[in-house]
Amino acid sequence: MASKIKHKTMKKKLLFSIIVLTFITNVIVIGQNCVPDFSNTQSGLYPDSATGLPCAIVNTFYTTTMTVVVPADTQIVPPPIPPAPVDSAVLTSLTGLPSGFTFLCEPPICSWGGGTTGCVKVFGTSSTIGVYYLTAVIESYLLGHTTSAS
Repeated sequence: MASKIKHKTMKKKLLFSIIVLTFITNVIVIGQNCVPDFSNTQSGLYPDSATGLPCAIVNTFYTTTMTVVVPADTQIVPPPIPPAPVDSAVLTSLTGLPSGFTFLCEPPICSWGGGTTGCVKVFGTSSTIGVYYLTAVIESYLLGHTTSAS
């Protein structure tokens, strides 16, 4: 009788452990929109949207990741004035995507601190053939002021 109770208790513990492990794995894997390519070390958006994005196929699901590298500081005026620290950079828009395409950032608010790397996942399915010119507008914040670049 005691061995039956131990066996049932062990089954419940094992089942509970499996459920918890599955939940944690899903949160880690599903909870992140994309993973940046840390081999890009120069500030900018990679790959270059004009030449580096993979081609999409009509009526086929498409997904690609763009990496955002935010500099830790930038030189506003020539030395001897020291570089200004970059507070953050924010992707305010990504236009020119085909119909049926959208994007998500990691982190989801599309904002990255100075000296950090993040990513933008572009995905979707489109039935429209064409050449699309993407424009990413990124606002940088430094010294309490905003600068915009696209």
